[in-house]
Amino acid sequence: MTAGPGSISLVLDEVEDLFAARPADPLRGRFDDRSGVERLLDDVDASRDPLHIDITVTESPDARHTDELLERALAGYAAAQTARAERDMLRIRRLGQQELVFGLTFLALCLLGGSALTAFEVGPDWLRDFIGEGLVIVGWIALWHPVDMLFFERLPLIKRKRVLDRIGNARVHLREIGSVAGSG
Repeated sequence: MTAGPGSISLVLDEVEDLFAARPADPLRGRFDDRSGVERLLDDVDASRDPLHIDITVTESPDARHTDELLERALAGYAAAQTARAERDMLRIRRLGQQELVFGLTFLALCLLGGSALTAFEVGPDWLRDFIGEGLVIVGWIALWHPVDMLFFERLPLIKRKRVLDRIGNARVHLREIGSVAGSG
C-alpha cells in the first residue's frame, strides 16, 4: 500500500478482500493477513484533507463492483464503526465517572485517616508522619485510573473516528491490474 498526499493505493486479489481478510500464504507471496479496510485504518492518517483511494485488483472484478458501490460500502462501514467508537467513548466516560466518585471518596478517607493519625499522640512522630503521608499518596494514586480514563483513554477512539470519517468520505477508483500495466 502506498500513499501520496491525499491519496492511498491498495492492491487486493479480489474486491471482496476489501472487507474480508484472506489468510497469509507466504508460499504464494501473500504475507499480510489483514483485510483491505484494516490496512486502510492502519495507514490513513487523521488529517481533515480529502482522501482518494485507488483500489487495484489482481483478478478481474465483477461488473457490479463500481466505484460508487465501493464508496457507499466504505461509507456504511465507516458509519457503523464510528457509532461503535462513540458507544465505546460513552462507556469509558460513564465508567470513568463512576471510578472518579470511588477515587474521590477513597482519597477523602485517606486524608481523614492521615489527619487523625497525626493528631493522636500514639507512637513515634516519624512513624505517624510516615503512615499519614503514605495514606495521602495512596489516596492520590486511587485517582490515577479515573483521571486517565476521563482524559486519555478516549484519545485513540477520537483518532479512529477521524480516520473513519476520512475513509467514509473518500473517493474510490477501482481498476484491474491489467489496466495498470497497460497504462504505464
